[in-house]
Amino acid sequence: MDDITTCYERGGQPEWDNNDYQRDFVWLGIRRDLMLPHQERVVKELKDLDEKIDKLTIFLKGDIFHTLSMDEQGRLNQQLVYMRGYSTILSERIGAF
Repeated sequence: MDDITTCYERGGQPEWDNNDYQRDFVWLGIRRDLMLPHQERVVKELKDLDEKIDKLTIFLKGDIFHTLSMDEQGRLNQQLVYMRGYSTILSERIGAF
């Protein structure tokens, strides 16, 4: 995996954390030098989404969650289902790069 580089600000998009960004590409087994800008954004989107999934999963196991109405608990559980589906789609897209 040679020539893994960092992402700099493009088109008004914020600069990504360079260390995390490089780890994302290493973890995914992707050569950054062969990727297009929109592909880089998909990798970043997946990373961010997976972090949100982890946080929501932890919240759903916590004490506060059980104080919410059953309707709200259901909505949060459904949200997690959709977020996981979205993550799967992004992973498939990355796999096709």
